[in-house]
Amino acid sequence: MHKIVEKIDKIRVARGWSIYKLAQVAGVSQQTIQKWLSGESLPTLTTLELISEAFEMTLAELVSRDEDEMIVATPETKEMFDAWITLSKNQKDAVKKMIKSYKE
Repeated sequence: MHKIVEKIDKIRVARGWSIYKLAQVAGVSQQTIQKWLSGESLPTLTTLELISEAFEMTLAELVSRDEDEMIVATPETKEMFDAWITLSKNQKDAVKKMIKSYKE
């Protein structure tokens, strides 16, 4: 499987989306996505733009090479990030401390 297709599938799975849902949200056919996954074809630039819009990310984020450092933004992580940026430094420190205590 081509790296960009692997990345699309990784994001899709992380969001809990079926191939059907991705196809519906992006406006491409399931058959097209299945062809990508089977290696029969690759997405065009136009379909990559549709996929990035469906994932609510930029095309640059979708095609970036830093795949290992990529953080998949789900609705839950977006909600957490939105809340995080509104916190004061002291509140952020308290949240970090609490999270570390759960990891121990």
